[in-house]
Parts: sequence; structure tokens; C-alpha cells
Amino acid sequence: MKPHQDSFPMLSRVFVISILLLITLLQTSMAQDSLGVRCVGKLHNYEMWNNATGIVVSGNCGYVATGLTGLRIVDIQNPDRPVEIGHFVTGQSIKDVVLVGNLAILASYEQGIKIVDVSNPSSPFQVGSLDITNTKKIIIEGNLGYALCGQGVTAFTFNQPSNPSIVGTYSPTGSAYAYDVSDTRAYIFSSWYGGSLGSGYRFYYQFSIVSFLTPNNPQILNSSTREYSRYNGIKVMGNTAFIFDDTDIKTYRIDDSLHFNLLGTYDRNPIMPTSFQFCDSM
Repeated sequence: MKPHQDSFPMLSRVFVISILLLITLLQTSMAQDSLGVRCVGKLHNYEMWNNATGIVVSGNCGYVATGLTGLRIVDIQNPDRPVEIGHFVTGQSIKDVVLVGNLAILASYEQGIKIVDVSNPSSPFQVGSLDITNTKKIIIEGNLGYALCGQGVTAFTFNQPSNPSIVGTYSPTGSAYAYDVSDTRAYIFSSWYGGSLGSGYRFYYQFSIVSFLTPNNPQILNSSTREYSRYNGIKVMGNTAFIFDDTDIKTYRIDDSLHFNLLGTYDRNPIMPTSFQFCDSM
């Protein structure tokens, strides 16, 4: 179903894209698909990459987290002919990358946080690291980084790149698998196995809102739990939240009591997004 304009007022400002779609674009020829997305360029040696799981663009360069093949840096000045110009490999899986100035902050699942100087994109080098178990994703807000990791969500400092440090951690019930951070609040999805049920299995999914206003002492503000139906991800902009699950994308207005009031629903079939990106218009 298509959203009604009144019930889904933010649609004109949100562009939903998935890593799956990104990989599809890399693999397709110069053609336009049924969604109106047209591939304008293709990196010819991307087949050497292990698995593209995160990307960020700054200036004329794209920085791609590619699992076991590390961070790959691509010159995109000519979009029709992108060229890989540098790489940084740790020997372990790089799950995500964010940029802060000339620093690339990497999420390594086995090795934690890696801080890499990319001021010379053709010759990146590590300047610092931080041992955070099973780091899967990183969000930067203000002077803090927030890592989605085995313990939950961990806040860390990076103002001294050679000596980053953990500030505080919030550990939800179960295993945290998706999150967002906005205005010092972390919105966290976690899940756990609840035992067998007849011939099937019982799983629980929790959504928690946590304040990192005092980073060394994060506080739970609100939480809810449901059975079976999985939340897949969230993006928060101000007091508006976009949440997607197995069937659709829902838009909510977050009130002062941190209650989520449904604004509209968008049937995302056949797209299965794993992340959100925002732009000024669609």
C-alpha cells in the first residue's frame, strides 16, 4: 500500500536504502531497475572484497567496510569510473566505518574499535584502538562514539585518537542487535531465546530508550517487549522515529513522555532495508 500524504508527512524527506541495494548497484550494468534507480558507475575489482557492510562518503572519496578485506577507499570524483586508491586491513572483520575529520573509526567484530588516519587516502594508518567485544556498528554524536557491541551499547571518547577510552555501557536484556542515538538518547533493540513452544521456539524482542546524558551512568527511560515479531531497525530525527520490521516501515511522533504515536505506515515490500539515509528531498 502507498502512504497517504497526510498520514506520512515525512516521506518527502526520507530516502531508505539498504546495503543489499548498494551491492546490487555494484553488480548491475548501466541499466535502470523497476525502482527507477540507475547505476552510473561500477568498481571493477570489488569482487576481491569480502562483504560490503558499511559505507560513508566524504568529498571525492567513499570509505567502505568490507569485512575480512578491511577498509577500502574509493575515488569517486568520476562517478562513472570509481577507482580504489587505498586500503587498511587488520586481518579481522570490519563491520562499519564512520568519519570524523581525517579519522576513520572502524568497528572490528573481533578487535573492537580501530582509529585510522585517512588524511592521505592512499596510505591510511592506525593511530589508536579500543578493546570493545563484538563491535558491530558505530554512531558518532558530539564528542562521543556509541558502539553496538556484545555488551549492548558502549559510549567512548576519541578526542585523543591515540588513547580512546570507554566512558559507560548499557546492557539490555538479551543481545543488542540494532540501535540509533539522538540527543544523548540511545534507542536499542535486543532479543533473546525464551525456550521451546510446542514444535517451535519462542523469541522475545525488547525496545529500550536509554539516556546517556551522564555517559558513565546511563539510565533506562522506557522499554517495551513483544514476542515473535522482530524489530529490524530504527532511525530517529528530532521527535520523529522511523521503525521497520518484517512487514513495513512505520513513522512515529515521540512525545514528551517518550511514548511513540503512530503517524503512518509504508509497505516496504519488496525492499528489505538494513539502514536509513536521509536527504533533503525525494
